[in-house]
Amino acid sequence: MLSSQTNYNLEKQKGNLINSISISFEFFPPKNEESITRLLSDINEFTTLNPSFISITCSPHKKTTNHTYKLIKKIKEQNRIHTVPHVTCINHKKKELKTIAKKYWKNGVKSILALRGDKIKNSNSNTMYAIDLINILKTTGNFNVYVAAYPEVHPEAKNPTFDLLNLKNKFLAGANSAITQFFFNAETYLRFRDKCSKIGIYNDIIPGILPIVDIQQLKRFSSMTNVNIPIKIFKLLDNLTPNSIQFNIISSYITNSIIDVLYREGVRKFHFYTLNKLYLAHSIAYILKMKNFSEK
Repeated sequence: MLSSQTNYNLEKQKGNLINSISISFEFFPPKNEESITRLLSDINEFTTLNPSFISITCSPHKKTTNHTYKLIKKIKEQNRIHTVPHVTCINHKKKELKTIAKKYWKNGVKSILALRGDKIKNSNSNTMYAIDLINILKTTGNFNVYVAAYPEVHPEAKNPTFDLLNLKNKFLAGANSAITQFFFNAETYLRFRDKCSKIGIYNDIIPGILPIVDIQQLKRFSSMTNVNIPIKIFKLLDNLTPNSIQFNIISSYITNSIIDVLYREGVRKFHFYTLNKLYLAHSIAYILKMKNFSEK
């Protein structure tokens, strides 16, 4: 039986090692109060993993901006976790974006994920881009600005070089870090990281990790985002029921395999797209946080 002092030392060591890896999570605002209450309770469970931050999505539709703000405010009040709202600019005027930025800054939100946002069908959206939003944020307050990066190239980009230079211009405009689109081949991220370095991008490029919760949903995401899904993933998951034990085990295996390669290549920051399906993201992140401890 371990002495109380030994237990204390082990827990202290484990805590120090857990803190050496940085993880963050993305959630989206639920549509009703009951779901919001449940999500806030679930998010509280993630505090045990000591996340660097959690981000809250926002669609280009103006009415959803307030949903994001309300959830951010509740999280800060109840969970005291560093929160990063997504702000999109495609459907907003410059004056509106300044108002949004001032509102966040006044309420203690000092970090923002700056996005252009998806185009809305049958909408006369303006031609603002993430770089324009970065300029607004940096002139409104000294925000820590995250931006999006695309290892497999943004679907609307003219070519890979154009897309990479666009990312560099975001950093030149004042962005601090980037979070990538999800991917399912670790080499895709590592090659992208090398390309960034070659053109003088030395800011953090945080890999976006998507635990698979539904293979049909993943197919839809892939068709919209230019992300390649290896055939072996379909072979492993296509005939399994989402959220079944078998599905979750294999999904965890796929995600952990990607993370293992990234970890061996020196990656220590990871951003998880949870899709508000928390079990997989939490369990995978916990295993990741324990990596250093298990290797001692």
